[in-house]
Amino acid sequence: VGFGTNLSSTPWLTFDTRGGGGLWARSASSSVSQTNTYLGTGFLGAPRRFRIDWQPGTVTFSVDGVVVATHARTVTTGLRPLVSDRTAGGARLEVDWLRLGPLAPSGTFTSRVWDGGGPTTWTQAAWSATVPAGALLTVEVRSGPTPTPGAGWSPFVSVTNGGSPGLTGRYAQVRVSVARSGAGATPELASIGLDGFR
Repeated sequence: VGFGTNLSSTPWLTFDTRGGGGLWARSASSSVSQTNTYLGTGFLGAPRRFRIDWQPGTVTFSVDGVVVATHARTVTTGLRPLVSDRTAGGARLEVDWLRLGPLAPSGTFTSRVWDGGGPTTWTQAAWSATVPAGALLTVEVRSGPTPTPGAGWSPFVSVTNGGSPGLTGRYAQVRVSVARSGAGATPELASIGLDGFR
């Protein structure tokens, strides 16, 4: 699984088993210019998040948010996602989703409106996230008396992880803003929750 132009020619950047029982991080710009890094068998047999980032002169391979290999490689051709499972009788390859950048340098996500069921004091916002060095992730909360934000709603206020937004209102909404680092690493928000009491 990885990126390339087709399944039979270079360039390509892949995670693969090379037809065997171990995992490899592989990159190639020609048939004679290849880099292959053996990653062992520990990443096989369970769901994982594999990521390949390529910058001018460097390709970085990560598994579950941890860098496992870096190759000095310049990719000048446009690549697209490719998946191949061509060994009959071998372990089954399963892919839940693929995404191809480039990603926007920054972005904002606004959640659905949460209903406290009555007048609620919102006491804590907590989240699980990976924020690479140089990248940013900010969380803001607002609250109000109606199910649709508008008149009577507070402005968004910044909150720290595990901190209280200090707001009261039946309804609340969360806004998350992210910005990539200078090296292109992107923050990843795994989950977020908002607690309150009535």
